[in-house]
Amino acid sequence: MTRKRVLLGLGVVSLGLVVSSVIYAFNAYQAGGPHRQMMREFIEFRIDKELNSRGLDENQRAKADAIVETIWQELDQGMADHEATGHMIMAELHRDTPNREALTNLIDNKIEHHRQTALKVLDQVLEFQQVLTSEQRNQLILRIEELHEQHRGHGPCMMDN
Repeated sequence: MTRKRVLLGLGVVSLGLVVSSVIYAFNAYQAGGPHRQMMREFIEFRIDKELNSRGLDENQRAKADAIVETIWQELDQGMADHEATGHMIMAELHRDTPNREALTNLIDNKIEHHRQTALKVLDQVLEFQQVLTSEQRNQLILRIEELHEQHRGHGPCMMDN
């Protein structure tokens, strides 16, 4: 295997890690509570900082902004389901004899929802990557690798820098 293919493979894996870190932050946003707006502002700040450092032209930035907006819409649409699932879990737990199968189904549905959200975000990231120049893609992959190394085993890649 050529060095270029190995690096591309590492870049794809690292991209997946960054996507999962973003999803972790988005899930914290989705969980709601008093820090929801603060979490959204933090995520938007981090995304803007990264996008501003990429040297995007107007079309690329418009595409990036559209993708970010699509992701926010997806998360906001999922809020009602998230809250409803939480209420159903709590209602089941309050029963004298909670139904393990019902709880398992609720948890499985929640896991599947997160999986589908992760795949949608991944699709959006891959779509964005297609509008980048070769040099910009390489810079992005290097940044992802850098973040991965900085945060290996220490939580989301969005926490510093």
